Amino acid sequence: MWVTVAGPRGGVVREEETLFAFASRCADILNIIDRDIDLEIIVSESLEKEYSDAIGLCWGEPNEIQIQLARKCSGGEKQDILKTLAHEMIHARQIATGQRLLERPVLRNESFLHEIVMESI
Repeated sequence: MWVTVAGPRGGVVREEETLFAFASRCADILNIIDRDIDLEIIVSESLEKEYSDAIGLCWGEPNEIQIQLARKCSGGEKQDILKTLAHEMIHARQIATGQRLLERPVLRNESFLHEIVMESI
């Protein structure tokens, strides 16, 4: 797996190292670290207008996945970007393994994944 972290126009993200380490550890736990995947993580203040109520998005093909993270929700409240990344990394696993994108199993496991990764980085 190849992970890159950038701002919305390719800029530097202040917590790039933390996001990289967190995503890499998630990928290891989710057993996708050894797959041939280009994972691009884009961090911005908020998401595009059509997704203004979302704080994270994940889409792509099994070998090319993009995660978009928002620092703030549509109401302007700051978000726990690492918890959002844990959620989106589970979606990345669904994409990488050819599964359907289902929300219920992700919601059921995101907090657990977040806690395990936080203890290990």
